[in-house]
Amino acid sequence: MHLLPLLAALLGLIPAAMAAEPPLRFAPLPMVSQEAMVQEYIGPVRYLEEKAGRAIKLVYTKDYQELIERFRRDEIDLAYVGPLPYVMLSQGFDAATPLVRFLEPDGRDSYTCALVVFGNNPLPPGGMRGKRLALPDPLSTCGDVGMGAILGQAGVPLRETRRSHLDRHDAVAMAVILDQADAGGLKTSIARKYASLGLNVLTESPPVPGFVLVANRHTVPAETRRLLREALLDLHPRDNPADAELMRGWGGNMRHGAVPSSDTDFDTLRQQWTQTEMDR
Repeated sequence: MHLLPLLAALLGLIPAAMAAEPPLRFAPLPMVSQEAMVQEYIGPVRYLEEKAGRAIKLVYTKDYQELIERFRRDEIDLAYVGPLPYVMLSQGFDAATPLVRFLEPDGRDSYTCALVVFGNNPLPPGGMRGKRLALPDPLSTCGDVGMGAILGQAGVPLRETRRSHLDRHDAVAMAVILDQADAGGLKTSIARKYASLGLNVLTESPPVPGFVLVANRHTVPAETRRLLREALLDLHPRDNPADAELMRGWGGNMRHGAVPSSDTDFDTLRQQWTQTEMDR
């Protein structure tokens, strides 16, 4: 045992059982800074530490690609990721184990992606050949995969658009509003926030699973996975004011509650991703 954890345990700063084991390494969504990461995710970390009896250390990653690579090298034990990054993470790496999916602000356990235009632009999905299409990060579910599914249904391969990738969904909305793109793809709930500025949802994708907490089965014991899962499923912020207060300020969608998850929840999205890769 290292000296500092031992001293902390002796002084009563952390439980001795926590000090006896290395901390679980938890990587939330890639964020702009380590400071922002700590601010948004220290709340759930402290809660899960108490419930699971294991210390948890936040791990900063600059993007999804780094997170996926480090998880596969067993350098990350837990990750909070979007549905498409989970599909990519689990591809050929069956140790990635979904514990729970987090609810959207409206209480649903899924969300949709929207193809948007500005105002009354009559541009239909089938008219997107050669048009400027703004998309979020390629690893965003509402990026190439979400829009590939929508345009594919209209007979337009994604490669036949003039697509550009922006960092954030909000940036996609503004690019369409400012006529820097003919259309854009982004999360529907975010698109609707810009309706007052003239952003118009043309069509939506089928529902995709919500964001997920993933455990690395190589490094997280089954009992710890059970405790983590139950701890999150025990919280009901929509019905219990005490839970809502506890989860106030938790990052991402973690503060809205969770439902059980399994790998099969992502089968349809996995098929869409495979099709998108073929159509690039």
